[in-house]
Amino acid sequence: MDILDKLIALAQITGGVTVNCQLQGDWQLINAPKTNQAVAHIVHKGRAFVVADELGKELSLQEGDIVFFPRMITHTLSDDTTKNTAQTYPTPTLNYDVFTRLTVGEGMMGTKACDLFCLHFGYDSGAELINSLPPMLILHTAGTPLQSMIELLKAEALQTKMGSASVVNALTTMIFTLILRTFLEQEQGKQGGGVLGILKGLGEPRLHALLGKIIQNPEQEWSVEAMANLAHLSRSQLIRLFNQHLGVSPHAFVHKLRLQKSAMLLRQSNDSVLSVALSSGFLSETHFSKAFKKLYGTSPSQYRLMG
Repeated sequence: MDILDKLIALAQITGGVTVNCQLQGDWQLINAPKTNQAVAHIVHKGRAFVVADELGKELSLQEGDIVFFPRMITHTLSDDTTKNTAQTYPTPTLNYDVFTRLTVGEGMMGTKACDLFCLHFGYDSGAELINSLPPMLILHTAGTPLQSMIELLKAEALQTKMGSASVVNALTTMIFTLILRTFLEQEQGKQGGGVLGILKGLGEPRLHALLGKIIQNPEQEWSVEAMANLAHLSRSQLIRLFNQHLGVSPHAFVHKLRLQKSAMLLRQSNDSVLSVALSSGFLSETHFSKAFKKLYGTSPSQYRLMG
């Protein structure tokens, strides 16, 4: 399991295609903000405009483009941003088990028609991966593996067959991973880019190998001295680089990853809270429970039941 695989596992991504919109005439889709949810809008055919007032962004999307909001904020998709005469439709509520087809607008499919997929994803509230991404990503899929995945998605949407739900769920998971991979590949070599936190830290050559080892095994003993030795840095250099690129101290970084691992184990295993605490690098159940509640706002046992 590589670094991205591990970060995706810790983020506890869930998701599915909830809407395939056949849009025509004058139309608008209003997307309200949602906690711990991401959404990707894929323009399969035609074009659309996306407006995110919170970001001061108004962009044109062409066939094959994806706009991805890692932390779902208010945004509007429409055929035209210069007029307000279009009928407004809210996107359907999140439901991972139902594939919804929505026809918007009236009249014949013309030059303003748009075939749009909306993929919704849920994730753990403590997910460092999601928090490290910029608020909006625009990707061009032409000539990338994403293009083939979208064509397969469309084929499943057009005709429901035996096992379609399983196929669609598998495809959306793959598309989520490919969105992140494509974005990170595009960010390579950029000064600063749009990433923060852990993704920004991984772009620092002096920290990359160390961070990879911590991500894979946060439960291990990670003293500042041990981390500095592994990275061939002095103690002060290590602390400075962590604060500069990740915005936290080495200790705080390890602590947060341990809590993410514990959250994953609580949801994916039947181990006792004590066993989860010890497996995640905490020395006692009391210390673990206190730290967990501080981050997640609930006890480990309640968190498990909420899953």
